[in-house]
Amino acid sequence: MREKSTDDSQMNDRSSADLISVTELHRQLNDLLQQLSPER
Repeated sequence: MREKSTDDSQMNDRSSADLISVTELHRQLNDLLQQLSPER
């Protein structure tokens, strides 16, 4: 049981990190798109 709990914790941590990185990438993509295409 303990091992399973530890695995779940690691999975949650990894998911959180992925969410943050995805958000950052999305933000950077939006910035690039804005730079490439001027606001209408």
